[in-house]
Amino acid sequence: MKKKKERAVPPYPWGTSVWLGEDCRRLRESEQILRRRFLAWGAEEISLPCLEYASVFEEANAGWDDLFLFSDTDGKTLALRPELTIPAARIFAAAMTDRDLPVRVFYAGEVFRQVLRNTGRTREFRQVGYEVYGGDVSEEDRATVRLAVESLRDLGLKDVRIALGDSTLVPALLSAGDETERETILQSIRRRDRTALGAFEGGERLVRLLEFGFSPSRSAVESLASDAEFRDAVERLFGVAEFLRGEGIEVIVDPAMVPVTPYYTGIVFEGVARGHGRPVLVGGRYDNVVGRFGPDVPAIGFSVQLESILRG
Repeated sequence: MKKKKERAVPPYPWGTSVWLGEDCRRLRESEQILRRRFLAWGAEEISLPCLEYASVFEEANAGWDDLFLFSDTDGKTLALRPELTIPAARIFAAAMTDRDLPVRVFYAGEVFRQVLRNTGRTREFRQVGYEVYGGDVSEEDRATVRLAVESLRDLGLKDVRIALGDSTLVPALLSAGDETERETILQSIRRRDRTALGAFEGGERLVRLLEFGFSPSRSAVESLASDAEFRDAVERLFGVAEFLRGEGIEVIVDPAMVPVTPYYTGIVFEGVARGHGRPVLVGGRYDNVVGRFGPDVPAIGFSVQLESILRG
């Protein structure tokens, strides 16, 4: 009797996630740990749709060029959500502006991004995030970064550090130029490419900024410019850093931090931990996003990269 030929199981699309029993248990346990922490901070859980109109991300100046796009039966262009901050801001603007500020929310879910193969990045991954709308900007900056650290510690991560920057520092040093040139400069800063920066008008200040490295003195950074916007950003950055260090949190000040997402308007930060080569948490202030959907309300938040934490 001939042995029945086994049918080969077709592979899953690359860059997607499959969770089996033990993985699912660890995932749900981690989400529950974060849920308890956020509830203790007075946050309300919300659920967000996976589908969104592509125009929502364009209107929010999200800068996403890696959306999964398709058309619905009404001829509208839809996108799978590439992140959860903008959909959360939209829900707040639509249904929560009648509440006393600050309003705090949290959520969990998959996000989807078109990325190149063999880059080490996935096209589907899970995030848990926290956002706060309104409140005193300075107080919420400090409290939100502290909450981010406490959240990572709750998950059992060791040697948690915060890399801290301000999204307005580098733009304040840029000379006038067209959008293409400015983006090229920002890319060079992200690569820490001092040679490329030296070719641009006014690039010497940006080269000096990179030469400062991590955790430079406040006076060194202040020496680069004297305009009010720049000095306000320096004061904000070092003020948050000093507060966090006073709380026993290890902080790396990175004045050249340039977030890929362009909607940030102030403090930006990343959480790193022993055993993880990439940031396991990212966040920052984005005061101009909510106003694109409703009243102007300042906001700050962060997302925990649970897949990176649980799967290394």
